[in-house]
Amino acid sequence: MTSVPPERCHPPGLVEASHRLRPFPSLDGVRALAVAAVVLFHYPTRGFIRGGLFGVDVFFALSGFLVTAGLLDEWSDTGGIRIQRFLSRRAWRLVPALLGLLVVYLLLAGFFRDSRWLSSNPFGVYDGHPLPMVRALQGVGAALLYGYNFLLAGGHPTPSSLGHLWTLAIEGQFYVGWVLVVRWVVREHPRALIAVILAGAAGSAITPWLIWHGGAGANAIYFGTLPRLQQLLAGAAVAVLWRQGTFDRLPAGVLRLVGTTGAAALVVLCFTVGDVTFKYLGAESVTAVASAGIIVFLVAAPAASLVGRVLSTAPLTWLGRRSYGVYLWHWPLAEWTNRVPHRIGVPLGIGLSLALAEASWRLIERPAQRWARQRATRRSPEPVGETGTPAPARSVT
Repeated sequence: MTSVPPERCHPPGLVEASHRLRPFPSLDGVRALAVAAVVLFHYPTRGFIRGGLFGVDVFFALSGFLVTAGLLDEWSDTGGIRIQRFLSRRAWRLVPALLGLLVVYLLLAGFFRDSRWLSSNPFGVYDGHPLPMVRALQGVGAALLYGYNFLLAGGHPTPSSLGHLWTLAIEGQFYVGWVLVVRWVVREHPRALIAVILAGAAGSAITPWLIWHGGAGANAIYFGTLPRLQQLLAGAAVAVLWRQGTFDRLPAGVLRLVGTTGAAALVVLCFTVGDVTFKYLGAESVTAVASAGIIVFLVAAPAASLVGRVLSTAPLTWLGRRSYGVYLWHWPLAEWTNRVPHRIGVPLGIGLSLALAEASWRLIERPAQRWARQRATRRSPEPVGETGTPAPARSVT
């Protein structure tokens, strides 16, 4: 690791914070509710939750918080941020399960490319259509390169069964860019990190208004990376302020108000806002602020709070920890079961999503993470602090 000047090893306002990233079961509960909203929207049950896709915005905010807090922990512990190590951890967390989905998809596309059920989109193309193998391969390539959102933002034809992977593309692009930004800022101008985050979020929030063009820019707004950065950066802002102890000075009543207001805003959006102009102009900024408010409350309020206890219950934490697998599998299964009568297809598709997510968690995701940790331990010496003693171990969420 490149050495840094002693005065930069512990950036003022960051290392003095007593808060470090640790498991937050209540955030798993939030993730569970978010993925439930997305799943219900993607199935014929969407009539009950017209804005269920706003659950994706919550995922983005949570990712921004967790990733930024983890990067700042590493900086405080070691005086540096190892980009390759960070990206390797992210890849081992996300890519193996994605490969599992893509392998199954290609096998089905190879055997059933002339069948209509493979693309029986529950959003209107009910009969589906044959899927050329070349298009299936193009979609898989875009998914593996984490550029799927560019295809959708540009209006290019894509395999509908992989359409939900645009969110993974945005997060992957964010990880690569954000680790570079954070490392540079905390080395050169550590006190400016929050200003950089807020400026980036403001620029992102303005972007939809600049590219709307009477609705012609709807796809670019919804699937574009820049308009979505505001949600990721909202979570990042919470991470910086939380580490600095900013929220410790807020009364419990204020924290409750912040969390309650954020939750109420998201509930209203999920149940009332469909495909209208506000979805593209304004709503994404509301969800960014609302998601940040929920995270502030859950990480700053006492863990024994009633809301925290409810969100930390076993069913919600179970679903939250497997939400990635549920998200990967639920949309293809919504298509593949769409031609079955809905009273059978909906519970079948959702049930299979949960079962495959559990299988992915046990057989792919956890083994891959264990192997990656063992590999990192063999390859990297234990980080040390300024005194030469081992740096504190960092919790992984």
